[in-house]
Amino acid sequence: MEPSDLLDAYHSGDMTGDDVFIEDPAFVDPTFVDPSGGAFGSLFALVAVLVVISVIVGVAMSVRRAAKLRDAGIDPLDPTTDLQIRYMQRTAPSPETRRPTPDVPPAPAQASTPRPVEERLAEIDRLHEAGTITAAERDAARARVIETI
Repeated sequence: MEPSDLLDAYHSGDMTGDDVFIEDPAFVDPTFVDPSGGAFGSLFALVAVLVVISVIVGVAMSVRRAAKLRDAGIDPLDPTTDLQIRYMQRTAPSPETRRPTPDVPPAPAQASTPRPVEERLAEIDRLHEAGTITAAERDAARARVIETI
């Protein structure tokens, strides 16, 4: 008997569902009831809803973050680079705090307590003996020290 003949006999009421056994994979028993009670469909729908909610929350957070960065004056498309530039500008030495250039001599350091005149004159003589300063520079330095007396 062909599957279509069995199906006709079933529909006409000559056979019950227990009498029908067809090995055709395309055949669906019209009396079949899903034992899960449709739980798979409900679970699938729940997961789909959670995925959609997650995407919406992610987009909303990104838009909010971009607005905050824009309000702070930071480029929202590349905030890391923008913040690095700002940090470099803040920590770069200002013209007032830069070291003097080599052609400009640094200001002489002021001692907290003045050294005795004899010690300063002895240091000038040591510098001249070591060849660090010339005789004219030694005489000028000694004259400045003597003027402070």
